[in-house]
Amino acid sequence: MKKSLFTAFAIWLGLTASVWTQNCNLINSITLNTPSNKFIGGVTYAIPNSANGGWDGYGDCELSLNNWIYIAYSKDQANNMNLYFNGNLVKTGTYQNFPYSWNSLRLGTDSPTSANNFFNGKIDELRISNVVRSATEITQHFNSNQPFNQDQNTIALYNFNQQNGGLISASFGPNGTSYNSTFVSGLFGNSISFNGVNSYADFPLNVPESNLTVEFWINITNIIGSDWVINYPGIYGAGFQINNFSPSYSWSTGATGNAITVDPSQMQYVWVTDGNCTDTVWFDSQSATVYDTLLTTVTDTLIINTTLSLPAPNNENTILIYPNPASDHITIDNGNFTAMAGYTIKIENNAGQQVFQSAINQAQFYVDLSTWTGNGLYFVHLIDAQNNTVTVRKIVLQ
Repeated sequence: MKKSLFTAFAIWLGLTASVWTQNCNLINSITLNTPSNKFIGGVTYAIPNSANGGWDGYGDCELSLNNWIYIAYSKDQANNMNLYFNGNLVKTGTYQNFPYSWNSLRLGTDSPTSANNFFNGKIDELRISNVVRSATEITQHFNSNQPFNQDQNTIALYNFNQQNGGLISASFGPNGTSYNSTFVSGLFGNSISFNGVNSYADFPLNVPESNLTVEFWINITNIIGSDWVINYPGIYGAGFQINNFSPSYSWSTGATGNAITVDPSQMQYVWVTDGNCTDTVWFDSQSATVYDTLLTTVTDTLIINTTLSLPAPNNENTILIYPNPASDHITIDNGNFTAMAGYTIKIENNAGQQVFQSAINQAQFYVDLSTWTGNGLYFVHLIDAQNNTVTVRKIVLQ
C-alpha cells in the first residue's frame, strides 16, 4: 500500500478505565490531518529569456526539513535522467534536446540578482562525475554512511570541511568562491551553509553536458518558493531545484482535502494519497477493548513486493513491515506466507550484526526491539530457498 512516505500525525487518545469494565464507546470519531503544503525537489532545466523553461523531472515524494537527505541524479548522452533520494530511484525522465553548454557551477541560487531563488540550508559532500553512476553504486554509497572518495570518474569533490574563508577548498577539482555562505557542522565534519537571502558559491568548473552524475547531501532549513540548490550557468542552464506547493489529496473513503473525520470502530485502516505517495493509518481495536483506550497510529509501512517461482497468478506476494520508523516493536506481515516455502527474513544492524532471522512460516511476526543494538538503520534481507538474497531494504529504529 505504500510507495513512499510523507508526514502525517500520530494521535493517541487515552481514557483509562478498569480492565473489567466494558468499552463505554466514549470515542466514536477521530480527525486526521495531512500537511497543507509540501516540499519537493527535482532536476530542472531553464531556458534563458523564454517562457518554455520548466521541470524536467521531479521527486515522487517530498523533501523533509531539518534532516540530512542524500540526493543523486544523472544525465547521459541521450538526455536520459535518473533521480535518487536516499539511495532509491524515484524518477526517470528525459532532458529537453537542447544544445546545452554549462561552463561553471553555482550553489545556493541560479542568479545572485534573483531575490526569490536563494537556497536556505546546508550542503555536504558534493561529488560530480563524468560518468552515469549505476543504481547499485548509489545505493551502496547511501548504505555505507561514509563521505565521498575521489575515483577515476570524479571531476570535482567538495567535502566543505574548512572552518571559514571566502575561498572554498576543493578536495579535488577547482576551488570556489564563497559569497556570504558560511561553514557549520554537517553530516561528515563541516558543511557549507546558505542563508536563503544573499549567499551562494561559484566554481570555475566545466560541467559535462552528458554522462554526468551529481551527488550530495542536503539539509533544508526552509523553502520559500522555487529555490535553486545547484545550478550550471551557461547556455540552457540546468541543475537541482526545490519547491514549496500545496498538494491535493484523495482518501480511501472517497474524501478529498487535507483533513478527514472517521469512526475507528467501523474500519481497520484509512489511507490517503497525493497521487505519488500513500500513507496508511491503522486502528488498534484491542487497546480500546481492554483498557477503554482507543489507540490510533500512523504507520509508515515498508513494502516488499516479490515474484515467486510459481505459475501465475499465484507468483506474487507482498510483505509489509510496520511501523517504519519504529521505536519498541515491528510487525512483519508475510502476506501469502504459504507460497514462500523456503524463504527467510534476516535483519542486520549497520555493523552487519544479525538481530533477527526466521523462516517465513507464519502469517505475522511481532518483533520486540528492546534487545536490538540501539537506534539507527537496520537492513532487512529477503532470502530465497536457494539462499540467494532477493532484496535488501531499510528500516529505522528511533
